[in-house]
Amino acid sequence: MEILSDHCFAVDSINLPFEAPYSDREKEFIGLFNQIKQEYNWARLLWYKTSTEEANEHYSDRELDLVDTGDSSDHSLRESMLRTAFKAAYSLFDRIGFFINQYFEVGLTDTKVSFKNIWKEQLIDGNGQVYFTIPKPIMNTHSDNPLVKAMYWLQKDFYERKEINVTTPHAERIFQMRNDIEHNCLRTGTQSHNTSFTKYTTEEKIENNTFRLLKLARELIIYLCLAVNFDREKDKRASMEE
Repeated sequence: MEILSDHCFAVDSINLPFEAPYSDREKEFIGLFNQIKQEYNWARLLWYKTSTEEANEHYSDRELDLVDTGDSSDHSLRESMLRTAFKAAYSLFDRIGFFINQYFEVGLTDTKVSFKNIWKEQLIDGNGQVYFTIPKPIMNTHSDNPLVKAMYWLQKDFYERKEINVTTPHAERIFQMRNDIEHNCLRTGTQSHNTSFTKYTTEEKIENNTFRLLKLARELIIYLCLAVNFDREKDKRASMEE
């Protein structure tokens, strides 16, 4: 018999500090925040299922005609779910960068928005040339917001290029794994012959890196909510003083 009838420990109640009736702009931010939470929930569920359930053959794998090359590669539904969990967790950060850009009116446009770019004053191309100057750099306009600073230091856990320091030894490996999964060919198994354009990893490494991303994403979601609250409270205090 269960001690508690409600699954209270499964509740993840993190919401923006807006009060009804909501303005149209607040509704947009609430909708975006809901989307971020749902995508986090989806990535976490996929990671949990692949990490805890037995690796039984799924019916979709039974008639899949694959050629055995002796590398013990796993092309199962479970392995694909694990890859999806990794990609979903990684993409959360750019979605949060989009939220920050809109809410704090940083001024990045279109494809220039990313979780790394949101903290810069200028965007520099591969030749070292400035191709975009950010109108309102967030670390200049909101330097008094301690949660903005917390998010700034959290982004240091993400690798971008060698000349920029990061704060975790896993950053470059996670960055490379994401690039190989999205744009190249990263296979899970044992490398049994020389390869020229494909790479190998293990399910355990994908699983561990996904877990690291999920922990960072949860911290960031909490920081984002608190940063918005700090900003609103600051505006309220300024209005009262006026």
